[in-house]
Amino acid sequence: MRKTRNDMHRAALLLLVVLAMMLAGCRSSRQQASLGGITLKEIKNLPAVKAETECLSAKVKLSADIKGNDFSANGNIKIKRGEGIIISVNALGGIIEVARIEITPEEALFVYRLGRKYATARYSEVEAFRELGIDYSMLEAILLNEVFSGNGEPAEKSIEKMDMNAANGELVLSTSSKKISYSFHIKPAEGNLVLTRGNYAQRVSADCNYSDFVDTEKRPFPSRIHFSVEDMSLKLQLSSIKNASFKLNRTADLSAYDRIDLSVLLKTLNQ
Repeated sequence: MRKTRNDMHRAALLLLVVLAMMLAGCRSSRQQASLGGITLKEIKNLPAVKAETECLSAKVKLSADIKGNDFSANGNIKIKRGEGIIISVNALGGIIEVARIEITPEEALFVYRLGRKYATARYSEVEAFRELGIDYSMLEAILLNEVFSGNGEPAEKSIEKMDMNAANGELVLSTSSKKISYSFHIKPAEGNLVLTRGNYAQRVSADCNYSDFVDTEKRPFPSRIHFSVEDMSLKLQLSSIKNASFKLNRTADLSAYDRIDLSVLLKTLNQ
């Protein structure tokens, strides 16, 4: 029983790491020669730019390496454009939901069911978010394998303001938001976004690599998403990927749970 409980603690901690990594992650240069002949109209119609995926659901295996400590857990992910993202971690073969993250345009909620505790973080209350210009639309785009702008506009509308170059057979789009510069590496033939990179004040880089694309109802989608920043790494292995519409069932009643600060919850799970 002790081992099972420790496994559940680690699963919940892993989900908290997902939250931490997600909440922490110009001129137009359109000369045809430098872009390998691809036109601006064609760029706007690339799957990674057009943003046509309205709903996505999948089973997910999460694997984390935090300062040399490895652990993993299984769960589910659901994304509904403009409404929210839910990532849950399960234990005992999926019978028990140990924890979940609910990310909406206004805030992030972490629910630790095993310990009956929860924590919230409104973006407007987080100084780092305001300073760095991070918002929900960016987090959503990262998980939906899409290009995003630095001002919250859809990429298709702001693409003319981005720097564009071709390098190593990839189309590279660049933009910035306050202290973070972003670059998006796209394979033009397939239109797949294979790397999103954020560079903070030219000192710290956070990468999100996408690979093993599979066909879905809307477009090819990566079954492997790999976040890495300094000495932390998080891998999402997706399966049973679907684009069918669904109702995003958010947690409605937390009256039986104790609200605590996110830093306190992290210490609790790490014991």
